[in-house]
Amino acid sequence: MIGLLSTYYGPGYGDPFAGVGAAFGAMIAGMVAIALIPLIIVYVLFSIFYMKLFEKAGVEGKWRAWVPVYREMIFLKLGDVNPWAYLIFVVAGAILTFIWIGTLGLAAGLVLWTMAAIRISQKAKGEPAWAALTVFTGVGSIIWLGIMAFTKDQWNPNIARAGWAGNWIGDSSQWSGVPSTYAPQQQGYPQQGYPQQGYAQPGYPPQQAPYGQQAPYGEQPPAAQQGPITPPQPPEAPRPPQEPRPPQI
Repeated sequence: MIGLLSTYYGPGYGDPFAGVGAAFGAMIAGMVAIALIPLIIVYVLFSIFYMKLFEKAGVEGKWRAWVPVYREMIFLKLGDVNPWAYLIFVVAGAILTFIWIGTLGLAAGLVLWTMAAIRISQKAKGEPAWAALTVFTGVGSIIWLGIMAFTKDQWNPNIARAGWAGNWIGDSSQWSGVPSTYAPQQQGYPQQGYPQQGYAQPGYPPQQAPYGQQAPYGEQPPAAQQGPITPPQPPEAPRPPQEPRPPQI
């Protein structure tokens, strides 16, 4: 028996399991490559859509759209949501994912992302109902982000103030290269993009002045003052001819 084994594994014979191990390793590598291809496609699509959306909103630097996590924080900022609160919830949820607290953290991060999507739908498309597409996570979010990025509507940051603006969920940070898109709408000051009463807007007809006053559309020349009008006098009647006087001697 020993002789047979020594003869089988002796010089000139390879390991009978070497080919099986190589085939198994190649199969695992192929499965990993197949699994990574969809992830790479999704990453590229999200990056392109983020880049177009950031460009429309006035964010400087296209490279920001290709940095994971950081681009999501910019997205939250454009949606008037505190990006640091989102980061804390997501990181804590990922670390504590083995217990139920981690699940709550990830759910809170998803809620904040949806709130930002509603605000961005108002700014990019003028209708918050478009954010309903994000309910279908994955494909729905990609479709929604593509619509917001490539829509021909102009980006309008001057929308109604969010209900959470005054608490910790609202965004109040200032980042270099990322414009502050949240409009405070202070009373007494006109907001860009909307004609306010009492303020002249280019391209709009002049404001109507109250009755009895002239519109301030430039100074009017003063009217010439005239005196009392004298009626014309009738012509004088012709005088009768005088008789010639006799010559004096």
